[in-house]
Amino acid sequence: GMLEGARNDYWRLTVRENLRYFSTIKGVKPDAVADRHERLLEKLDLLEKADESVRDLSRGMKQKVSLASVLASESDLVFLDEPTLGLDVESSLTLRRELRRIVDERDLTAVVSSHDMDVIEDVCDRVIIMNEGEIIADDSVAAVLDQFTANAFAVTSPDITDDLLATVRERFEVVDVTSVERGRRVEVATDSDGFYRLLALCRDHDVTLAAVGTVEPDLEDVFVEITGQKR
Repeated sequence: GMLEGARNDYWRLTVRENLRYFSTIKGVKPDAVADRHERLLEKLDLLEKADESVRDLSRGMKQKVSLASVLASESDLVFLDEPTLGLDVESSLTLRRELRRIVDERDLTAVVSSHDMDVIEDVCDRVIIMNEGEIIADDSVAAVLDQFTANAFAVTSPDITDDLLATVRERFEVVDVTSVERGRRVEVATDSDGFYRLLALCRDHDVTLAAVGTVEPDLEDVFVEITGQKR
């Protein structure tokens, strides 16, 4: 099976008719996999739209139908090009979880092409990273991540004032500042020596720390690091 965006679907057919059609052309009797179709529709939040024409759906919904159509048959190998294209954050997360479940449940081989590193990290076992037409990384996702040690640390406290934050910015490379339930979370790019200097600075300003720790790199961090691209 192959996912190439909404081009997979017949827009004049309903969602359910598309699933039945793509099963049929793969030599699978639709009635024999009707339960699978219903489960796909449910997991991808398409049940309410199952009897509507695809052409009347939003872009994100069409993308879900395309994926469901690919997974509707009993293919052992599927190619998925940007499977989360056009989806909101919640729908993307749901799709990634369902893809991982289906891959494991059906012992399915899925070749995924995506610029969304969350998709690769959540769905795939192996990753190939290309830059300017050349393969620059080819290994398991875990092995690629293990090549890069944490180079950022985070502290969280309700006592981090604007003045203290300004001082931290002067002395460290601040990567991110977020408001959380326990105050502010400040992420700093530094080595272990710099981290201890940050803790000393917090102590000197009578800051009570609610949480401290390393910030582990994700696949997007690794991609940016090895390709030299900016976020």
